[in-house]
Amino acid sequence: MKSSANKQTDEINPEPLGLKSICGLDMIRYLMLCCATLAQIATVMITWELWHDRGDPPNLPMFDVPQISFGIWLVLSLVLVFFKPKLGFWIHVVLLVVASAFDQFRMQPQFLALVLLMWASIYEIGKRVSRWFLAALWIWAGVHKLLSPHWFAHAGHWMLTAMSFSDAEANKWHWYFAMIVAVAEIVAGIAAVVRPKTGAVLGAAMHLSIFVLLIFINWNFSVLPWNLATAIVGFWILWTVSAGSHAIENRQHRIECVVACILFIAPAGFFWGLLDHGYANVLYSDCVPRALITSPTELREIKGWHPVHVPFPYERRTHRQFFEEIGNEGDKLHIHDPRIALPDLFFVIHDGSAKSINRADFFDTKDESCAGVAIDDRHARFWLRQKGTVVQRWYRGRKHRRKDNLVSYAYTLKPSHYSTETLKLLKGLPNLEQLQLSGCAVIDEHLKLLTDLKQLSGIGLSGTGVTDAGLKYLEQLPNLQILEVENTQISPGGLQKLKESLGR
Repeated sequence: MKSSANKQTDEINPEPLGLKSICGLDMIRYLMLCCATLAQIATVMITWELWHDRGDPPNLPMFDVPQISFGIWLVLSLVLVFFKPKLGFWIHVVLLVVASAFDQFRMQPQFLALVLLMWASIYEIGKRVSRWFLAALWIWAGVHKLLSPHWFAHAGHWMLTAMSFSDAEANKWHWYFAMIVAVAEIVAGIAAVVRPKTGAVLGAAMHLSIFVLLIFINWNFSVLPWNLATAIVGFWILWTVSAGSHAIENRQHRIECVVACILFIAPAGFFWGLLDHGYANVLYSDCVPRALITSPTELREIKGWHPVHVPFPYERRTHRQFFEEIGNEGDKLHIHDPRIALPDLFFVIHDGSAKSINRADFFDTKDESCAGVAIDDRHARFWLRQKGTVVQRWYRGRKHRRKDNLVSYAYTLKPSHYSTETLKLLKGLPNLEQLQLSGCAVIDEHLKLLTDLKQLSGIGLSGTGVTDAGLKYLEQLPNLQILEVENTQISPGGLQKLKESLGR
């Protein structure tokens, strides 16, 4: 019979006997640890500028502290892992948490995911928890895509064009591509729960495919090491996780159950702004808050990548903090949030801080501030382009930092593509000044859908079914100056009444 001490050892490390021990770990575990650790080192090196004090993009600390460099210390802690796995691992975890508190740009999901792979390689409880992490990651990544209108529009379309599909081919296939990817992720996640070995194969194939795809389209190299390590270490976790499951002590089993529940439930908090999108497994669906800064001389969309090689942490708080870091007195910020439960936000820099303002004041020029420019909804702009012509420009003399324009100011709808659903999409172009609906099947009640477009100054309604009764809705457009009404039932008296209501 085995002694109680030996039994406890078997419970914590239920690995096959006879493997060579390296630094206190059997050979397979040590090799998996090396794989995850090398991937973390590679990720830190790819994002080297991220770990230092920067001017542009600025550091976004959680609290006001002098900035220090963390890059070399993170690498040294990871090197220590090869010789003292447990000590090096925990030093690295502490450094990573502190570094992220010093700069929220560093709150990237690939760093956390690689830490979990390292944990799984050292501790049996880490291995078992990582199984549920991978399952939750894949399931929620797919669910977020299914729930994201952006994924089924411009995001999926962009991926196909990046893979050398023509625009016409991408238009034809992007919905099917988006659906296949989302369903494949969910299937892999469910398999990781009910049939771990099947999940191991599906997960490895999926992450290797992503690895190859990202190299092919030359994008987001910072997640390449994570995808490769997940394909290898994740396969090992799911392929062997069942071994010795009956021997896990009750305390560890309870911990595993609690953490698994959190991993599967917490991502839902993203929809109410309770959990950051990176940690809620919102991957590539583009259903995240976007923001645009207006200054007297330029427009600037808040983005990441250069020189830190990671995307901006798209959260409402980080957008506002970034704005306060670089904004000047009178500059304005619009945060567009696609989540139904969360409204758009508008700010102006006043006395060095971002002051919340309403939509009307954002577009106004009170207190000698510049007129705000709102960011277009990418989903709306994508579909509106399919149904008509969106015109963009160098808005009011301001230059964009990026080559492509972000602001749509005019739209012509093709009569053959007219629908009320299309009119509803126009809310996604908040700066719209000119709208051409001539020849479309517009009736009076449809004009009610235009009342939120407060910047409209000209509308073409020639050849439509609009009458005087529909003009009451246009009275809510304070900037309206031009109205084309040839071949309609709108009378001179109706136009005169509209002019009087608008104060013209």
